[in-house]
Amino acid sequence: MFKNAPTPQEFREGEDAVIVCDVVSSLPPTIIWKHKGRDVILKKDVRFIVLSNNYLQIRSIKKTDEGTYRCEGRILARGEINFKDIQVIVNVPPAVQARQSIVNATANLGQSVTLVCDAEGFPEPTMSWTKDGEQIENEEEEKYLFSDDSSELTIKKVDKNDEAEYVCIAENKAGEQDASIHLKVFAKPKITYVENQTAMELEEQVTLTCEASGDPIPSITWRTSTRNISSEEKV
Repeated sequence: MFKNAPTPQEFREGEDAVIVCDVVSSLPPTIIWKHKGRDVILKKDVRFIVLSNNYLQIRSIKKTDEGTYRCEGRILARGEINFKDIQVIVNVPPAVQARQSIVNATANLGQSVTLVCDAEGFPEPTMSWTKDGEQIENEEEEKYLFSDDSSELTIKKVDKNDEAEYVCIAENKAGEQDASIHLKVFAKPKITYVENQTAMELEEQVTLTCEASGDPIPSITWRTSTRNISSEEKV
């Protein structure tokens, strides 16, 4: 009697779902759709429509519409009733959010930093990460460590080269979504050049040179063994 009534039938949340149930009989059958034991037409929900081919349409299907739907075929002239239960699954596209959009770290201290994204959806989304658009592979264990569900990415021994835009991507059969995290890596000040001078005479002017690197660019101050020297002061 039931020629084409597959189960389960899956749909994406928000789409207009059409549940298929073909009933074949020598006499025209009357088709009634039931959900949770009730005739769907009695729900008085305008989203539920029995189409001319007896398929059931659910407009803008919701996760709460998920469940078992009964396609019931009746041939009144014979007093025959038969039915087919169809499992309807509603898949929900991922929603993902970064715990922090900007994360700060300091380079060359041997420290690690962990980036975290929270994702939800149905089926449970799988997570992946990119750095400046390049996929980060699970095999790169010396540098990166993933949590069991890949929602957390730990970067080991942070250095300046790790500064980048990291994107976490959540994906399931209903779609995908991503969120960005910018990792800012600061570098501690480092003296890169010092030039010493020796005065030959008491009144001779000498220039002392000191250069430093770092991020942000460090400011340089001078001091003697006992006090700081201000920029306005003549020494």
